[in-house]
Amino acid sequence: MNQRAQNLLVACYTQDPGFFAVGPFESSSGTIVPFYFEFRKLYSDPKAVRRLANHTAQAIKKMRPQVVAGAADAGIPLAMAISLKTNIPFVYIKKQRKAFLAKTAVEGSFPPGARAVLIDDTLLYGNTKKCLIDNARKDGLRVTDVLVIYESGGRGYQQSAARAWLKRQRITTHFIFRKEEMITFLMKRRLVPPQTLLINDRYAENPKTWVNNGHYWQDFLTWKKDYAALRSAR
Repeated sequence: MNQRAQNLLVACYTQDPGFFAVGPFESSSGTIVPFYFEFRKLYSDPKAVRRLANHTAQAIKKMRPQVVAGAADAGIPLAMAISLKTNIPFVYIKKQRKAFLAKTAVEGSFPPGARAVLIDDTLLYGNTKKCLIDNARKDGLRVTDVLVIYESGGRGYQQSAARAWLKRQRITTHFIFRKEEMITFLMKRRLVPPQTLLINDRYAENPKTWVNNGHYWQDFLTWKKDYAALRSAR
């Protein structure tokens, strides 16, 4: 993580207490998440969105896309900001196809077969990305790259079937932050407890079962108290 990304992360962390969201939370896949980075909160701050767009604009131009495609819903604000910064046309892609009129999944105008970069907030297992890319193809939009605010390098995520599919399709993934790097950086700055990476690794290795391990759960509760103490001391 370069200095520019580090500065961006510190700004995100300090401006909103809810940016680092401490659980437990139930995810859309039914797993219990100990914590996560809530980048969507930053969409309420024009300066934060501008920082993210400025940070990614150069990388986007190197991909040479004809279209910047926001993933509905979390990728739309950043994709629009990137479009305004780069002057590359904007569309957005939905998971659910319209059941009426044109019955499309891609909203916006683009030439048939246009190359697109898909913008979203996170990349974990990759199931949502696969669904969106499939929908885009059926509408004549060719996604060649995926750019997210952050991805996880955990083995459980990296070895998922959807991630393997992305590689087979030769779709290149890009990210501003890697989750594990963010955690390590915040630990060094003493903004989160030293056990944070361990808690994350336990979840990443066994997302569905870690919560059933009594030792892991007790460590999580202790970590949660330590984080609350750190936060209140600031």
